[in-house]
Amino acid sequence: MNGLKQQSQNLSDSLKKESRYFLNLMRNNAKHLFLLSPPLSGSTAIAKLLQTSPHVAVFPKNGEGQFLPEAQSKLFVDQRWNPDFEVDWSGVKKIFFKYWSPLKPIRFEKTPPQVVRALDLEQVFNQSYFLVTIRNPYAQIEGLLRRQWPFGEYGPQTSSAPPASPKMAAEFWVRVAKHQKYNLEKLQKTCFFSYEELTETPNQVVEKVLQFLPEISTLDTQAKLHAHNITGESITGLKNLNQEKIDRLTLEQIQDINEVLSQNIEILSFFKYSMIDVD
Repeated sequence: MNGLKQQSQNLSDSLKKESRYFLNLMRNNAKHLFLLSPPLSGSTAIAKLLQTSPHVAVFPKNGEGQFLPEAQSKLFVDQRWNPDFEVDWSGVKKIFFKYWSPLKPIRFEKTPPQVVRALDLEQVFNQSYFLVTIRNPYAQIEGLLRRQWPFGEYGPQTSSAPPASPKMAAEFWVRVAKHQKYNLEKLQKTCFFSYEELTETPNQVVEKVLQFLPEISTLDTQAKLHAHNITGESITGLKNLNQEKIDRLTLEQIQDINEVLSQNIEILSFFKYSMIDVD
């Protein structure tokens, strides 16, 4: 009996997905909103903020399409941070259309490695809009070091590998920052704000986003925007946790990070960041 019940549920889920796919396919006036954000840079809080709008369709797992069951083999792969990795965009688009609500005029997605292939997104999805963000390098690097994700040539990967060293994590921040600068220069419709602006002046950022895409209509910065963070506790709302993270870095780690950043002052300055003086 349980087997038949499960088969019936699977069939129902499959029919719902196919229905959403065709309805989204027919609704060609919807707008696609992509968040281009490095990992550990506030993207979950942004997704939860956008969920406070009744007009934005957000995937489960806080908006990351790479974690949709059918999409993992196409997006959540070792080479996902390799800009030369060729994504099956036709397949990915079909999967996304099976999950976005066809009742909402804005479709949101925030898979972090899309940072390195944002121009592909612009070509594949009509009416594409991009929120572009970044975070203080030391704060983001601390998160990479603490989590000890398997790290490959281009960045975090799925299969087993040693975690990033401070220099590797700093080189990753630089590569992603350069992609973000390129995205701002080349994409047609972008709205930029940093993690620091989001957490310190959220109302100004919300106003900026609503001017960028008025169809969002409303965003509630007072909602319970719980997300994983360095405190190990659930924090409501938006709070800048950079200093708590930077304080965890050792002098030796900061020196290794500075060795990389000192060779990339231009991109550091472009995003208005500066090196930590350890002398």
